[in-house]
Amino acid sequence: MAVKVRGGRIVSVAAKRMKTDAKFEGLNVNIDVLDVSERGEDVVVDYEYTIHYAKDVAEMKVIGEAWLEGPKAERKNVVDHFKKQKALPKDVAERLLGSLEYTASSVGTLLGYAINISAPIKVFQPHLQSPSATNQQAG
Repeated sequence: MAVKVRGGRIVSVAAKRMKTDAKFEGLNVNIDVLDVSERGEDVVVDYEYTIHYAKDVAEMKVIGEAWLEGPKAERKNVVDHFKKQKALPKDVAERLLGSLEYTASSVGTLLGYAINISAPIKVFQPHLQSPSATNQQAG
């Protein structure tokens, strides 16, 4: 079993609108892993998720902690890897970033409403493919 995200909590949030007459032209996201430690049966990842709206229109910040679970040896590896390299192992980071993106988008939706700006949700462009011949057969 690999280390996986078990849950987490939001510690604090902040939102600030600097320009009220500017149009939404995009946003940049920065995720900083502040610390990684072991607490009981969990690896605790302290993070700061910052959403900066282009042209200094607005900024949101979500600070929280994520809880990772897994076998003791793998948990220790994650903590040791962070202490040595100031980064999470790639497979752990990928799972964690998906979870943090969901959390920050959800919280950001409420913060966006509070400061009257578009929610910081990534909308993925769908790509359609023609069905293959085997998929077109009725069963």
